[in-house]
Amino acid sequence: LSGLRVNNSLPRRLSFDPRTVEEKPHDNNNNNIYKPALIERYIIDNFDKMLQHVNSDREVPTDRLDACYIYKEETQNMFLNEIKQDLNVHKNEFLDSYNEKIRQFPPIQDLRSQFNNDNSNNHEVCQQVDIISRVLNEGGDKFGSHKLLSINNKGYIEPILPPLRDPKFCGSPKLDNIMDMDYFIHDFTAMCQQLKKTSRIILIDMGASPLFHSTEGEHNPAIYLTSLYAKFGMAFDHVYAYELTQIDPTEVYKSLPPNMIASYHWINI
Repeated sequence: LSGLRVNNSLPRRLSFDPRTVEEKPHDNNNNNIYKPALIERYIIDNFDKMLQHVNSDREVPTDRLDACYIYKEETQNMFLNEIKQDLNVHKNEFLDSYNEKIRQFPPIQDLRSQFNNDNSNNHEVCQQVDIISRVLNEGGDKFGSHKLLSINNKGYIEPILPPLRDPKFCGSPKLDNIMDMDYFIHDFTAMCQQLKKTSRIILIDMGASPLFHSTEGEHNPAIYLTSLYAKFGMAFDHVYAYELTQIDPTEVYKSLPPNMIASYHWINI
C-alpha cells in the first residue's frame, strides 16, 4: 500500500515557489495524478502578482515568497480576496473538525480480516473509515472538497504548497507546531479500497532517528502513524526506517514501544 508520507521538512520551508506544484491530470497511462485544491490553484495563478508586489520594495529581487505571506491581511485584501474566507476556514475550522473526528474514532478490527475472500464486500468494509466524507458533509458548502483538498491517485490529500500544507505553522509562536502532524489528510477510505485480504501494509520512514524524538513519546512520527493506522484497521506489517546518522540499533529498539519491535526494520545508510 503506497500513498503514506512522512515528511516533516516540506511544510516548514520558510519560502515557497508554487511553480514547483505541477498539476497532472488523469490519463490511462499515468498514475501520477495531482489536482490542486481551488485555494491552491488560485494562489499558484496569482503568484506572479504577489511576487511583483514584494519585489517593488526590494533592492535585490527574489523569486520566492515568505511561506506565511498569504495569511497576511494586506496580501489577502490585495491579491487573494476571492479565497480569503476559504483560506481562513481551512486554517481555523476544517483541520480542527477533521482532527477531532480522527481523535474520536474508536479502534476497529483489521480491515483485511473483514474482507470476503473474493473482496466483494470491500466497499461496505471501507465505509467504516470514511472520515473525510463525514467532515465534508457536516461542513456543507463551507468545506467543499474541491475548495480545500487536493487529489492524487491515492485519494484526497492536503494541498502540498507549503503554506497550505501546514497552515498553523504560520501562527504564533511557530515553534509550538514544529513536530505537529495534524495537517496530514489521511484518506483511509481510498487506501482501504486498494486492499485485499492478503495485502501487506508498509510504512517507509526516511530520516527516522527515534532518538531525535526521544522526549516526544507518541509525537515520534513513526510511533504516531503506527498507532493511528492500527486504530483505523490498517496495522503496518513492516516499518522500514532509514537513517543517515549512525546509531546503535540497541538504543533504537529500546526507544520503541513493544508492539512495534517485531515489524520494525532499522537501516543505517
